[in-house]
Amino acid sequence: MVKQKKRACRIRPYKKKAKKQLYNKIIINHPNIRMRGGKEMDYLQALTNKERQRVLDCYSGIETIIGPMAYTPMSVTSGRVLYEELEKTGLKSREEYEEKLGKRAFYDNVIRVNSERGINFAQELAKRIDIPVLCPAKLISSGFSEEMYMALWLQVVSRKAAELHMMPDWEYSNGAAEEYTRGIRRQKEGYDIRIYDNQGYEIPIDRGCRLITRALKEINSRGYKAPRLEKCIESLTF
Repeated sequence: MVKQKKRACRIRPYKKKAKKQLYNKIIINHPNIRMRGGKEMDYLQALTNKERQRVLDCYSGIETIIGPMAYTPMSVTSGRVLYEELEKTGLKSREEYEEKLGKRAFYDNVIRVNSERGINFAQELAKRIDIPVLCPAKLISSGFSEEMYMALWLQVVSRKAAELHMMPDWEYSNGAAEEYTRGIRRQKEGYDIRIYDNQGYEIPIDRGCRLITRALKEINSRGYKAPRLEKCIESLTF
């Protein structure tokens, strides 16, 4: 077996972005782009005009960061923590969990656990690399839905992040898998965005697809469904 070489996290210049006065129009009207045979979920297009503007306003603040930036995709409401919690309680879905145990229990046992792990990962990463690190768990905006957060973070991956640093078990997370898929799409478009695992190895499309596929098989074997992971695999493989 050939030993995988570890690559240093290096930054290369971005492609030139669109003119600022056209920026909002380009984002709002940008169609879904096909990756091979699959199609990604376009969260921004699915929002109302008011929700979309709030997302873009929030993103404009992130745009004020000068130079390259690292982003850490992470689980919040899904991931391995969710499936372990469902298995422990004998429940079949997040909706059933919240209905029977309450939203507070879901927050304490899934969202809080995921967020703390994500923050710890980002803090350790910031000690190892020399560019700013954006941790999604650190940004909380009142009134933001899960779809609005996903629209925001996918804009970060598409237009700002120079590096994605994936946490352990990222492939079990709906959001992290979708952000990985968007990062791969950006690579295919010719942008120099690097995607690393937690040990600093790059994650090419074939390895990423294998990881998500393996996670999906495990989730299905436990009796749960993960249609968003299926969509990611479709986008990456067809």
